[in-house]
Amino acid sequence: MVSVCTFKLNNSIFGVNVDNVKWIVDVEKVYDVAFMPEYIIGEIKQNDDVYFLVCLKKLLKLGDCEDLKNKSAIILSIKDKDFAILVDEIHKIEEIENIKYNNDKIEVINFDEEVVEILKEDFFYSSVDVPTIKPSYQKQKEELLDNTLETDQDETSLILFKLGKEIFAVDASMVQFVEVLEDAKKGMYIPKEEFIEGVYLVKNRLLHLINLGKLLHVDSKLGENIFIFKKENLHLGLSVGEILNIVNVQTENINIARGEEILDRFFIYENQVISIISNEYLQNLIEMYGITSHDKNEVSKRVHEYEEFLIVSVDGKRLAIKMENIKGIHEEHEVHITRSLEHREGVEGIVAIDSRSYLLFDLEYLATKTESQGKDGLILIMQTEVENRLFDYALLIGSIQEIIQVPKDDVHIVVSEKEHFIKGTVEYHDEVYNIINTKWIVEQLQKNA
Repeated sequence: MVSVCTFKLNNSIFGVNVDNVKWIVDVEKVYDVAFMPEYIIGEIKQNDDVYFLVCLKKLLKLGDCEDLKNKSAIILSIKDKDFAILVDEIHKIEEIENIKYNNDKIEVINFDEEVVEILKEDFFYSSVDVPTIKPSYQKQKEELLDNTLETDQDETSLILFKLGKEIFAVDASMVQFVEVLEDAKKGMYIPKEEFIEGVYLVKNRLLHLINLGKLLHVDSKLGENIFIFKKENLHLGLSVGEILNIVNVQTENINIARGEEILDRFFIYENQVISIISNEYLQNLIEMYGITSHDKNEVSKRVHEYEEFLIVSVDGKRLAIKMENIKGIHEEHEVHITRSLEHREGVEGIVAIDSRSYLLFDLEYLATKTESQGKDGLILIMQTEVENRLFDYALLIGSIQEIIQVPKDDVHIVVSEKEHFIKGTVEYHDEVYNIINTKWIVEQLQKNA
């Protein structure tokens, strides 16, 4: 039995395994990007990450994605690829077990008198050829209650919280982070266990939310805070009430409650007996009810540095090139170009500048596989380092739009084992531009040498 997120496309219902879902978002703004496969609508942002938005209808030959209003996107993590798929409407999150038809790419099931087609990992991995994009400078590590909890070896750090009229404690080292309930989004899946409130989206993690008050039979109401626990890639949320304090308790002052499974320890705090939720019991809960999710990469501090890019026009579309790779700019009609070479893909010839010669690449051809229209353009003299070697070459472009300076936090890079035409994207004044991967161009230079 597996959990799937089902959704509607036209009049059909499809689904994806919940283990592949990073999060579900409403589509608010889609950024145009240049020279992508036809099934790529653009890019969307979610929590400072950028994702290519896939028109799933086009992949399934169900039509085009023309109207984006009131649509949802499911952000998937499939092996080494992270991207978003556009859907008409989220149906529900549910568990399935009866499979009617199954192959490497799709499963067909009957569920509540409806036929649901489950799209498997291999379908997306073979159909979607886009790289994953990640921020070059990740956001600060999420810290519990905005503090790093450091304790001596002889102390245990505990978080005190209320459930109904009672006070309990949990080992702070077990808690990954804390979220306010009102900031979480609830899905439609209703589990069988009464102490599980449902599937929630909390800080980009899809997880079951356990009502700890119900589990301990002390309070039936849903608390205003959520503790998020993690074990490997499994995440689980616990609903608790008011958070009272964080205390460091000497280990010798913590007593063992013999024979207790859930509340295995206790200590005295301000003349009250405070029971501690068992770490082992929490680990078992995560294993039983946790949902696979994915953390963003983390660093300790954000670095406020800037990068400069040249925005160029190619076939009427705008691309970004890092300024550090550009060694010179020349008018095409002012330099001598030898075009007597036998035809090679994307190579315009050899350009001579200041007693040096460079292989001249047509950037429009590299991007679109179509020949330039023959209008005079500009020539960029480029230098790229690959495996500790410097390569010099020339790029023929249409025109220069502007030079921009952006914080590195707004630069998103491609994560992939192979080189792609784009290196990533850069955000500037509410626009997104693809960054040309000069290492990929060097690969083309080496093929044509």
